[in-house]
Amino acid sequence: MRVVQSNSLLVLGLVLGFSATGRGQQPPSAEKSPPHTNALIHSHSPYLLQHAHNPVHWLPWGPEAFAKAKAENKPIFVSIGYSTCYWCHVMERESFEDEQVAAVLNAHYVAIKVDREQRPDIDEQLMLATQLMTGRGGWPNSLWLTSDGRPWMAGTYFPREQFIAALEKLASVWQNEAEAVEKQAQTLAQAVRNTAQLSPPTTAGPPDRQPLQRAIAELSQLYDAQHGGFGGKPKFPPHGGLRLLAYAARNGSPLSDEASSGAASSQQMLTRTLNAMWRGGVHDHIGGGFHRYSTDERWFLPHFEKMLYDNAQLLRAYAEGFQLTADPLYRTAALDIYSWVGREMTDSGGAFFSALDSESEGQEGRFNTWSMAELKQVLTAEQAELFGRLYNFTEQGNFTEEASGHRPGTNIPYLTDVPQAVGASPSAPFDATTAAQLQTIRAKLLDVRQQRTHPHLDDKVLTSWNGLMISSLAYAGRTLPEPAMTEAASRAADFILAELQSSEGLLHSWRRGQASIPGYLDDYAFLADGVLELYLSTGEKRWLDTAKSLGDRMRERFEDDKDGGFYFTSEAHEALLVRSKNILGGGNLPVGNGVAIGVLVELYRQTGEEKYLQSAARGLNAFSAVMLKSPRQVEHLVLAGAQYLDVVDQDARETRGRELAGPDAPAASPKSSVTTKPSGDARHQDQALTASLYLSHAQRAPGQQLQIAVGIDIEPNYHLYGSSSGNEVLATSIKLVPQAGLNPGQLQSPRGKTGYDPLLEADVTTLSGTIWFYLPVDITDGDEGPRQLQVQLVYQACDRTRCLQPQEIVLTAPLQISQQQDGRAQYPEVFQKR
Repeated sequence: MRVVQSNSLLVLGLVLGFSATGRGQQPPSAEKSPPHTNALIHSHSPYLLQHAHNPVHWLPWGPEAFAKAKAENKPIFVSIGYSTCYWCHVMERESFEDEQVAAVLNAHYVAIKVDREQRPDIDEQLMLATQLMTGRGGWPNSLWLTSDGRPWMAGTYFPREQFIAALEKLASVWQNEAEAVEKQAQTLAQAVRNTAQLSPPTTAGPPDRQPLQRAIAELSQLYDAQHGGFGGKPKFPPHGGLRLLAYAARNGSPLSDEASSGAASSQQMLTRTLNAMWRGGVHDHIGGGFHRYSTDERWFLPHFEKMLYDNAQLLRAYAEGFQLTADPLYRTAALDIYSWVGREMTDSGGAFFSALDSESEGQEGRFNTWSMAELKQVLTAEQAELFGRLYNFTEQGNFTEEASGHRPGTNIPYLTDVPQAVGASPSAPFDATTAAQLQTIRAKLLDVRQQRTHPHLDDKVLTSWNGLMISSLAYAGRTLPEPAMTEAASRAADFILAELQSSEGLLHSWRRGQASIPGYLDDYAFLADGVLELYLSTGEKRWLDTAKSLGDRMRERFEDDKDGGFYFTSEAHEALLVRSKNILGGGNLPVGNGVAIGVLVELYRQTGEEKYLQSAARGLNAFSAVMLKSPRQVEHLVLAGAQYLDVVDQDARETRGRELAGPDAPAASPKSSVTTKPSGDARHQDQALTASLYLSHAQRAPGQQLQIAVGIDIEPNYHLYGSSSGNEVLATSIKLVPQAGLNPGQLQSPRGKTGYDPLLEADVTTLSGTIWFYLPVDITDGDEGPRQLQVQLVYQACDRTRCLQPQEIVLTAPLQISQQQDGRAQYPEVFQKR
């Protein structure tokens, strides 16, 4: 959409829509003292500080800048970016360090710099203005505003000569066509409001699974079977899509297996994309972690900046891939990210920095690429040949600078299809001997690389991005399992709660002891999600209490009590063009409303407090139209909707079970409850069944796995219902009661028999006779000594004419945690049945 009114502005709109890819100049020598210093020198933002010595008279966003513009009757020029943005650096070198450009800006404009990561509220609305005007967006985002903050012209990156021409022409338009400028500002501001504000929901009612089905279908249509990922170039890591695919693969989405139509299943799309990204140049094979995106469709040529939020979400994706497949590659990839974060992105207090730049020594990718000569200097001839061959090095170099087309003669390490003689499988390409050799080689290369000039580190700490990493570390810590990850998550959460929280609530940004800016929705939602994952991983009640406190404050400060959902800003924030719910997100971050609603669903699951589920339902109802129309734009909302339905369906089954039993139905009469062998480590018996709990070992050490079995002998006149029976009845299930240091794996459930049930008058899955559940549990960490392991069993027994009341029992068995490697197994006849 282009919002342009007068003929003169139409011509300028075409000019401002231009985006060039010229090569930037080299930065000035660091040895010279800066000849200029402007008001940004007092900022805490790394991005603003980068521009503090420009000849442009930059001001930070605030009342002073707007008052100056009004007093001097000047338009405002706003440049929005972030400290690791490549094209922001190029425009600075070409224009903002240039005396002629600065002279035009200083004479005719009040110039404002904004760090989009510190002020995401400003970034969202002014990026929307640019997209509405030019049909695209990106950083740096360049806008012309009135003195009251309304945009009237916009663009992104400008080469120097075009930028000077635009500045001079628009200064003339401001002076000579004031009426047209005002009309343009009114029109564009209203367009921003209309786009940012959702229409009130027209229908009330719970969501269904159509958005999930449509999202998976769209992913399937866009899936690149050759290269992995979705669509063409450029390719960003599809974070929300990977979460949906993992959910669908785990839960049997109706579209998760499309073999009959020849389409890839959800799990195939997930794993092939994870494999492709890991093999590509977008993965830092030397230092770990992933670059922001690939400029081509092959995941080969990255933009080399590394963002905390990308790596947080990819850590989760690879951990989910490992949970689904047990493929060791995914564990390796997750540990690879963790290693990089710990080495380069962690503050001494435990919190996480924001990003690494793509440039060093004035060159894109200089830190990350290698010539063959450099390889031979560091490695033995045999090592250089092996690494160069497997990682596709050439003497001429495989790296081409995207901006200039220049080939500096260096190489990006990446993997292609490795011959089977070298590797055992597509996902684990190297045999044990080769893998060990490569590990030694990579360590050597990393040691040398660490001596190079490092890219700029954006060392501010953002609550929201830290919340993402805390959540992923806690999840991966219990899934892999890797206790050190959980500990790192706990340490970071303690830092955020201590340093980025005041009596007024969370703060958004911290740098070198200074915290500032009231917390946004993302800060509350992402951090609450993180501490909830910590609770699930550790069982420590303090994390659940913290999550409840954050969830309650989030509802109080951000919730739209009338139409549902959450505003991005609270009353404590500056009023901009519109109070938006920011459901389209930006910069490959999760939609804040989606994470917030997911947090509320999990809080309800953990506490049973209806207020959380009611807020979640209102939010999903508010966004139901956009979820159905454009599910891939709001993937985390779609995921939250699916999680909401999972909880509602479980509640419905329990309610239906009580209804089937009727008010006068008897409870199952207990006969005995014992903890004596040989009937197992614990047993429950009533008139309908006997349930026995078996542990494969009485003693286990951290790092070992325990097998749990629950055997149920159902009396001849009774039956239970299976997990595939839908919402009609209460399905039989078991789960491990959360406890620190015990990480449950994938549950193996009995299949049952599907057929018509006259009591329900429906086709359902029934269980009868003797059935078995098996659950592996990883012993991750925790204090040595005796434990009481608890397994919850939920079931409802029925005969042909009636059902007994639903039952929820807990089977308890002793388990000794000890560093001593006691390998003695028990109940071999039970565990051989698997």
